[in-house]
Parts: sequence; C-alpha cells; structure tokens
Amino acid sequence: MKRKFTTALLLTLSITILLSLSGCPPPPQERAMFLVSADLDPAAKVAPGEVDTEDIASLMVTLTEISLDHVNGPPAAVDEGEGEIAEEGEADEDAENKIIVFSGSMDLELRDLVGVSELISNADIPAGRYTKIRLSIEDPHMTLVSDPDTVITDIQTTANGRLYVSSHFEVPEGQDSLILLDFQGLHLVQTGNGGYVWTPQLRAEISVEPADVQVQGQVESLDTEADTLSLLPDSGSEAVQGAYAGAAIYLPEDTDIPTGTEARLSAGTRVIVEGDLSVSGDITATTIWVLPAS
Repeated sequence: MKRKFTTALLLTLSITILLSLSGCPPPPQERAMFLVSADLDPAAKVAPGEVDTEDIASLMVTLTEISLDHVNGPPAAVDEGEGEIAEEGEADEDAENKIIVFSGSMDLELRDLVGVSELISNADIPAGRYTKIRLSIEDPHMTLVSDPDTVITDIQTTANGRLYVSSHFEVPEGQDSLILLDFQGLHLVQTGNGGYVWTPQLRAEISVEPADVQVQGQVESLDTEADTLSLLPDSGSEAVQGAYAGAAIYLPEDTDIPTGTEARLSAGTRVIVEGDLSVSGDITATTIWVLPAS
C-alpha cells in the first residue's frame, strides 16, 4: 500500500509559512535515505538473564514512526549516537522542530536485518543541525528455536517502545545523506511469570557512502533495454530506481540456484531487491527475489 508523508509535508509547509512571515528564508531541503539494520552478533557476550541470540528463531516488531529533532543554532560536530530510552513524561512533541520522515506501519524481522539494511524512507529534510533521532515501535513477537510453532507475544518494551538516539549531526546544503539506525543486540530478558522484557538500544550512523540494503515492494515499471526498474517500496516511500544487469533472480520455487530471468519481472511483480544503495537513492541490484503472487 503506497502511503504519502502527509504529516511531514504539512509540518514542512507550516515551518515554511512561518519563516516567510518572519522574513527569514526557509532552510534548503536535502535528500536523506533512512535505513534500519540489526547487529545480532552470536559471538557477543550474553549478560546474566538475557536470552541468547542463538535461541531465537525470529523477532518481529512493527515500526510506526521515525522523526528528527531539528534545531536552529551554530553547527555542531558529528557524534556517534548512543541508544537511549525515552524517559517517563518525555513527549516527542517537546522537540523544537520535529521532522517526521516515516509514519505508518512496517513490520521488521530483525533476524533478517543482520549484515543488510532495510530502506524505510527517503525524504527531503531541512539542511542544518539535528540533535536527536526518534523511533517508535510496537507489537514485538518472537519464536524460539526450541518451539518455532509457538508465537510469543508477551514481550514488554521499555518506555512503551519510544526510543531515541542523542546524535548531534549536521545536514549540509547540497549533500545527500544515508542515515542508518542500528539495533544493537537483543537485550531480551525473561521475567518470572514467563513473559519477556525487551530493552532495545539504537546506534545512529550518518554516512555518504553506499550501503548494502534490501527493499521489498512492487515493480512500478521496467526498462529491459537499459536493464533498470522502478520499485515502489512497501514502506510507502517514493519510488526507488535500480539497475539489475547481472543480478541473480530467484523465483518463488528456487532454493539454492537462481533460475529466473528478466522475463519474470514486469509492472506489478512483487520482489525483494538486495544490492548497493547510493546516497542519491539508486540501487545497483545484486539479487532479486520474485515473491509469490498473493
């Protein structure tokens, strides 16, 4: 389902009108790509009481919002963000300028986001200084390796799933950026009543280098002469352009060996595209999975 960033657009228009009335020109808009990944190193030391990553078959969570705190003032040095939990009583609305870059409902399988990032949103944001990246999640559920048929839903997230990264960074004029939000470990603890408490920790990385990504969505159009396609992501972000020459194409019935050709790609085909995402928003596909028709 294609969604529009209506809230973000209205907020941007409001800021533009206020700045115009005050005589100050609005800051230029720069393109930013927002990605989510997971660092679930099985070799990492497990704290007492924590569930071992190797014991978890799947961990799903629904992402509902990503926003940034944009402030006025002198430029600040870029710091590597440390994940934090929103304190009780802290409201996102308190931000001086809250820029919403994703609002909706997108399911993430964290086990699948190890070593590859998922594109969540591409949006135009004001150039200038930012102090926080906020993220809201809900409905975590998981299965264990020992019992993969039982879905565990009794998982409480601290601070009601409102997370933020205090990361002071500058979005310069005339530069596209990749903004990666990385879940650091699972930090999942079983309680005495059989439930679980999950304390997600985030790390933010601002980059201008290409990133390994995967994007699930629907082919909007295909140019077989240029070996390029336009993909509408399930996250509702704008269409992403991709080059697929030389990409391995897996059909739904394929397992280890890809047997697909570009003949199986057409407008309306649902796919997962994996490859390198440039800061300009184009993907060079290395692998394409054709999904079964619903």
